[in-house]
Order: sequence, then structure tokens, then C-alpha cells
Amino acid sequence: MKNTVALLTCGAILALVSTACSGSRSSSAAPPMNMGVQPMAASPVQHPPGPAETGFTPGWLNGKTVQFFYHTNNFFCRTPVEDGLPVGSTSGCEVGSDGTVDPRPGNIPILFVMTPIGFRPDVSTLHCPVVGNCINHPHTVDLSRLFGPGAANALLPAHSHIIDQSNGNWWELRVIAVKDLATWNAIVAGKSLATVRALQASDPAQTHIGADTLTNTYLFFDVRPGQ
Repeated sequence: MKNTVALLTCGAILALVSTACSGSRSSSAAPPMNMGVQPMAASPVQHPPGPAETGFTPGWLNGKTVQFFYHTNNFFCRTPVEDGLPVGSTSGCEVGSDGTVDPRPGNIPILFVMTPIGFRPDVSTLHCPVVGNCINHPHTVDLSRLFGPGAANALLPAHSHIIDQSNGNWWELRVIAVKDLATWNAIVAGKSLATVRALQASDPAQTHIGADTLTNTYLFFDVRPGQ
């Protein structure tokens, strides 16, 4: 597990849920009135590896589009999480705190979940365009560390994927908010973590793009050439 990194702002995460889908933790920004988390009855679980669907989603790697092939294992979210607070999502998956249990020993590569907030990008640029539904992803995630109990079981936002290596089976998720269409389009054009890091470095106030946000969530896939 990596050291804790900066969380997205409250307004960013709440917008994240309503759109197409070690550092400080801050939740002081007020959410927009027209953007709300979609609560559901919480029934937390510890999701183990298990049978999964077989299929593909796209991903970006070093300027190219590749294919993620999902097979053998479903997503993995275990509790307790690092901050010791309860996880309220039906999936057991948390945004805002690192996990304490990995699906396997050793170093695990990172899958960066690029999430548009406050705008709607072209659907063709979203690798998981349907809110709450993407192959072998959790249906819901817990955002209660940012918004309180009503956000404990929010639908998975629509998003796209970036990786910086092709070798891996289990991948640890980090969420990065993208806050305007121009920044999103720059990432779509660059298709690389290097592009994201350059945008983050040029925007220390996080006006256009957020910092990495830890989760306790892992996906299982291998990387294949794109089409």
C-alpha cells in the first residue's frame, strides 16, 4: 500500500457521483445544490476474490489505447480500512481511505480512475460510461468520509482508466477528479500518466484536476493490445 495522499474536495467528489458515472484529508467545500449522492440501503460486506464475468474495457497506457481483459476474479474490497471507520457500501468498497488487506502479497500496480466532474465529456472518451455498472467493478462505493452517512452507498461514477505499466493482474485503484472539459480533452489526447502528472504539477490549487485519492478497491485484469 502507498502512503496516504490528498483527498478530493467535497464538491469534487459529490459532483463526481452525479456526473457520467502521506497527505491531508479535507472536506470543507459545500456540494452544489443540484448534485446529490444517490443513497441506497447499506449492507456492508467484505468482498473476496471469486467468479467473475469475462469481458473487456479500454484503458490508456503511454499514449495508446489498450484493452483490459477481466477474468477469473471479481473486484476485491476488504474491511477494515486504514482509518478504522465503518464502510457502508454494499460492495465494501471505500473512496477516501486505504485498505489494510491486499488481494495478494507483494507490490501491486496502480489503476488511475479518471473521473469527470461538473461536465459531461463525449461518451466515447469514457471507458465505463454507465453509472453504477462496469464489468467486474463494484456497483456502489462509500463516500461517507466526505459527506456523512447519506453518501455511504453511492453509485459508481462513470470514468476512464490510466495505467503506466502493462504487467499486472491485481490493480489497486486511485481516483483522480478532472474538473473541466479542456483538461479532460488534454488527458484524452495524451492517454498517459505522464500527461496527468504534468497537468497536476501545473495546477497546485487543484482548480482543473485533483490529486490522487486512495481507495480500498482492487480490480483483476490483464492488459492486451488495443484495437
